[in-house]
Amino acid sequence: KPITIYGDGQQTRSFCYIDDLIKGIMLIINKGKKGEVYNLGSSKEIRIITLAKMIKKLTNSSSKLEFKPLPIDDPKKRKPDLEKIKKAVNWKPEILLGQGLQKTIEYFKLMING
Repeated sequence: KPITIYGDGQQTRSFCYIDDLIKGIMLIINKGKKGEVYNLGSSKEIRIITLAKMIKKLTNSSSKLEFKPLPIDDPKKRKPDLEKIKKAVNWKPEILLGQGLQKTIEYFKLMING
């Protein structure tokens, strides 16, 4: 199946591995200030086209990249400001994108292949 990319793929996003998110949530629950709002995520951005190529490489996929129109309301950039959570509970993500993707790929291979 093709990998669908909306727009030209130059828009950026930040991704955070679930284990890091859970650690952040637990720190907020245990040490965060009641009633405060904290951003969780990664401060490292990646272009969508780069992410798609990385996934193809990690999975040895021969899938084609299929470009579709970018939705009108789609932001060009998404990256959370993590300064508040760093100061409040000393949290930052530890698992790099490549590591997280590899763990995710291994998990799905196990689920598919038993």
